[in-house]
Parts: sequence; structure tokens; C-alpha cells
Amino acid sequence: VVYGVQLSFTTAAELATITTLDATLITTSTAVGNGNITDLGVPNPTQHGVCWNATGNPSVSDSKTQEGAASLTGAFTSNITGLSPNTTYYVKAYATNDGGTSYGSEVSFTTIQIISAGTSGSWSDPDIWGGIVPGPGDNVIIATGLSITIAGSKETANCNDLTIEPTADLTIDGTLNVNGNLLVEGDATGQGSLIDKG
Repeated sequence: VVYGVQLSFTTAAELATITTLDATLITTSTAVGNGNITDLGVPNPTQHGVCWNATGNPSVSDSKTQEGAASLTGAFTSNITGLSPNTTYYVKAYATNDGGTSYGSEVSFTTIQIISAGTSGSWSDPDIWGGIVPGPGDNVIIATGLSITIAGSKETANCNDLTIEPTADLTIDGTLNVNGNLLVEGDATGQGSLIDKG
């Protein structure tokens, strides 16, 4: 038997295939990033997670989570922390192996803003809130010593979280829908409805 010259070769690494899903559980400073690894590539990813920034087209050079190696395809979640209120962030899921880093498409979300009353007055008066009236996605604080009213019986106000600090007062003659958490350290009174959906 005669053999030819021995040759060797190395197979090329193949990038993982990954998709980015919408962020969930968005608060003033956190969110949950979601991704789905549909093909592990070759070799399996040594790291995966989500990366984000506030300018667009995020990469692993920006803020990122590190969920470790991946040995199975499927959906994953990753906790995004350290965010600022009322800020739009751009997110991509990623997976890294010997071939490099692959990214899912970019998605965006906006963190919830915190609105605090600066003076006493009517809920519907933008001047007491710094120029805007709180809406269903806003976290509202009625600071110590202030009095806020929802005066008209047909007036409806909305917010996400509501905090009424000690010695603060909220008088409701209309309707207030609270979609998130309600913390009452002061007083909430009136003839209207406080509906806590959180």
C-alpha cells in the first residue's frame, strides 16, 4: 500500500443564528431583554445575551448582559439594568462563538418616566408637573406636603405607579386609574374612584 502526502484541514466556524424579541417588564431603570437562538452555529456559542445603547445599532462593545455558553437552541431572557427614566434604548440579542458574534435585529423601547408634582394644584394642570400631565405609562410622586386634586366628577386621570408621600394629600372627585403599584403614605380622599389595576 502506498500513501500520498498527508494533508490537514480545519472546518470553518459557522456563526449562530439569533433573533431579537421585544423587551418586556419595562420600568424606570430596568427591562427584560428577550432573544431566540435558532441555530447554534459551529462550535456552540461561548457567550450570549443582549446588548444595548441609547444611540442605535448596539454591539457587544456597548452595555451588555452575559448569560454564558449556549448548548441548546430556543428563547432566552436577560435582565437589563442601570437604565435612565424616560429614555429610548436600542437592543440586540447576540451570540458569540469562534466564528465571531452574530446579532439579531434591533428593537427599541422607552423606559417609564417619573413625574413629581412641584406645587399643589389640579392633576390636569401641566404647570404643577413641570409642563406635562401624567399619563398611563408614567410613575407619579406626590411629594411631602403637597395637595393634588382630581376635581371634576367626570375627570379621569391615569398613571402607572403612584406614590403619595407622608403628609401629601390626593383628593379624588373624578376617577384615577393606577396601572402599576400604589403606595399611600399620606392621604387619599374624595368622592371619586381610585382604581388600582396593579
